[in-house]
Amino acid sequence: REMLHLYLRQLFDTDTYAGEAYHGLQTLLYATFHPEELMAFLTRALGYDLNQALQECAATGMTQEQVYLLGRMGGFRRALEIIVDDLGDIAQAIAFVQEQGGATDNDDLWDELIARAVARPGAVCDLLDHITDGRLSGFDPRRVLSRIPPGLQVTGLRDRLTGILGDSRGTERLWSGCHAVMKQDVAALSRRRFQEARRAHRPDRVTIDD
Repeated sequence: REMLHLYLRQLFDTDTYAGEAYHGLQTLLYATFHPEELMAFLTRALGYDLNQALQECAATGMTQEQVYLLGRMGGFRRALEIIVDDLGDIAQAIAFVQEQGGATDNDDLWDELIARAVARPGAVCDLLDHITDGRLSGFDPRRVLSRIPPGLQVTGLRDRLTGILGDSRGTERLWSGCHAVMKQDVAALSRRRFQEARRAHRPDRVTIDD
């Protein structure tokens, strides 16, 4: 099979269309023998079945190739799931959503991205950083802030909120959103300290001297 792969690979490099009938087979051959070249093959070849190629990429763990194929097939939510949950790459997730509908226009995909990001502290940090440094110009930060669940431990959350407020000139509604997040943060910390204090002073260990 490797010899067949090398022959078809050379044929493809010489004439993209000459071996089009074998492009479906080549997807598996590239994944097996030259996985680093599979993405380039998928973007140039025309003679393979998208569903079959997706199954083969999933079976061989080719995640970026799965994202590419899902994008072509309209499986945007599944593609975001792979990018955020498997790859942990918020920058790629943002770029993917922007490719599907402009900077901030595709509300359904943005909601899907935000929902997945706020479930992972590291991911929500990356998303907030993109908002703070201007890479998401025109994006309303409240869409993220309002979805952060109470008690979620987000490293550097206060600093990120300060940056967002500075960039947004402290509009009243944004202040309200940030204040709500801070209250959740403080409340969670207070509950944790109260529980620790209760554990430190167990009633059954108190003795009374005569």
